[in-house]
Amino acid sequence: LENRSPDGQRLGPDTNPREAWSITRGEGVTLGIGDDGFEVLHPDLREAAEDAPHYDFTLNRPTPATYGSHATSVAGLVAARGDNQIGVTGIAPRAKIASLVIWNEFNRIVSDERLMDMFQYEIHTIGVQNHSWGNASEGFSLPSDLEAVAISNAVTHGRGGLGVVMVRSAGNGREDGFDTNDDAYPNDPRVIAVAAIRRDGRVASYSNPGACLLVGAPSGDSEDTFKSTPDLFTTDRVGSRGYNAVTGPDDLADYAFGNTGFSGTSASSPEIAGLTALLLSANPSLTVRDVQQILVHSSIQTDLADPFVTTNGAGYVVSHNQGFGMPDAGLAVRLAKSWSNRPPVELVSLPFPDTVAVPDDGLKVWLSENGSAERAARCFPSLGPHADAPTSRLPLVYVGLATNTLAVDLHGKAALIQRGENFSRDKIAFAARAGAAFAVIFNQQDGDALLTPAATDFDAIPAVVISENEGRALVSSLESGNELTAQLRVESASLTLAVTNTLVCEHVGLRVRSDHTRRGDLRITLVSPSGTRSILQRRNNDRAEGPEDWTYWSVQHFGEPATGTWTALFADELLDETGSILGAELVLRGTPITDSDADGLDDAWERFHFGDLSPRGGEDPDHDGRANAAEQLLRTTPKTANEPLLVTASRYSTTQLRLAWPSNPSTEYEVLTGIPPAAVTNQLTRLAGDRYTSDLVVPLDQDGEKLFQLQAKPR
Repeated sequence: LENRSPDGQRLGPDTNPREAWSITRGEGVTLGIGDDGFEVLHPDLREAAEDAPHYDFTLNRPTPATYGSHATSVAGLVAARGDNQIGVTGIAPRAKIASLVIWNEFNRIVSDERLMDMFQYEIHTIGVQNHSWGNASEGFSLPSDLEAVAISNAVTHGRGGLGVVMVRSAGNGREDGFDTNDDAYPNDPRVIAVAAIRRDGRVASYSNPGACLLVGAPSGDSEDTFKSTPDLFTTDRVGSRGYNAVTGPDDLADYAFGNTGFSGTSASSPEIAGLTALLLSANPSLTVRDVQQILVHSSIQTDLADPFVTTNGAGYVVSHNQGFGMPDAGLAVRLAKSWSNRPPVELVSLPFPDTVAVPDDGLKVWLSENGSAERAARCFPSLGPHADAPTSRLPLVYVGLATNTLAVDLHGKAALIQRGENFSRDKIAFAARAGAAFAVIFNQQDGDALLTPAATDFDAIPAVVISENEGRALVSSLESGNELTAQLRVESASLTLAVTNTLVCEHVGLRVRSDHTRRGDLRITLVSPSGTRSILQRRNNDRAEGPEDWTYWSVQHFGEPATGTWTALFADELLDETGSILGAELVLRGTPITDSDADGLDDAWERFHFGDLSPRGGEDPDHDGRANAAEQLLRTTPKTANEPLLVTASRYSTTQLRLAWPSNPSTEYEVLTGIPPAAVTNQLTRLAGDRYTSDLVVPLDQDGEKLFQLQAKPR
């Protein structure tokens, strides 16, 4: 739960649960774990499981069985007891957990009818459900009609009308081209979809991307093309029956760790479920939307080098890899304590007025030799940044195999690179560091064959692969002294819609009906009036027709104004299969405001705080890391920092103390120390402010008292 060195120094991002525990540890909240049944008598889970409303839906009885090891590890991350001198602690160590068994000993899920029963089981007692399972595949995954009714009942009528908070793992199929938006369970705007983040802050190599992802949480990652991150330490089945089969004189066999540890988005989801329990314990009146929005406002991006990180028109920093980032549990609980319930959501559905044919094989490299007319070369895109908007038309420079740092200056140019000898991602990185705006890689073999370069998700620049024959012809032309220019451009079908509704967006959906003969050929993006782009579908391996009728949901436009022109773009990026968009519909979920200048800020709010309508939603006049749009939603003042400088102290270990305080990125913090009754005059350290919370682990004085003083100083 903490990403720290043994002496307490922060090594990277974590969810900061220790800060929340000074307020709550999850008391009074019950979570349901829909899984293969956790061991309710595990020494570290027994108290959390005692008197909880368990149910085995595989056998239709209240006594739960344990059919695998998965649920026991999930349960430990949620609510392992803590402070009991054994094992580990979960993120909500005083919450109750109920085992809802839906997978049997043959790893088969129960019937649709039993799943319906599970989703709406004890919905006035179970406040949070964790689902570390999914149905993501190459095609679309839908809940059955019975499940859909039950999910709706739970999130609408559960907890006396406040709703059961459903937390769902994003899925582990990134390397197979899977996308969270293709799985209707996490794609549901009423559900919290959770990505997995490795120790250094980058999304895990397996964690599915998606415009619908809300947040991420820590998990392991042993993929050799990325930095290795240890799997998580959590509870395991007792003795030799679980992931860890090693037995010995102590209880280590009852825990999964090291090579037998737990990982995947199955591990990140229960951490957010546990954090949700902390929020409901701190404020039982929170609705599902309130919880979602507290998570949004307490999260921070952990990988600013991710090329998909963007600041939307309302000033929120969001990505398709980890949503709004990793929540800070301390800040989240503080927000929950003072939270005012959001006004009812308004749902607006607006059809795009046209139908349109999608041009086949639309992505091309457009080439010109010595100023001649352009010609198009077929290509496949990398997995990273995409030329959704045309690149500039730039000189093409051949840099060979690009196996090392490039000595040539490529600013204002594009790089032509031969495939082979090193990874494509490294070639693209060398080109980007040399200043190239984009890269064109040609295959070193196979004639006219094209391929998609693997593990290029985090390229800094757009890149494509062309064929061997095309590439060698370009090299020959350049070596003959010809000047070549290149541009990446995709020919798309475009639909536009002018929206006059003055909503502040929360979730935005695009419903699409198409007769395309191969759904996986399509890339679908949605561009808001603020210019923020949602990638709703990437080219994938689904060979089915469609999408025949699918609604893709996005959180990328959170806080943005709905008013203005929305654009839906449909590109076909593979040859031969074709089709048309038969209908599209924009679905807006948000809250209505009076907004005469269409900036997402309520006119009365602007006039009260600024005297006129000149501010914009994405501006941050007090430099506290929250833009005006967030200040409006949080009902805080936009011109001054809002959180008082209060220091909390908690024991970090038997010899260490942790000091923590609300932080501001525009402030430096000086920590002074002294021994009473003398003045506190010795400077211990000076720290730059963080987005939400700063902390310092200091040694405890075993022989007497020590005083600490914190001073905030503008940077």
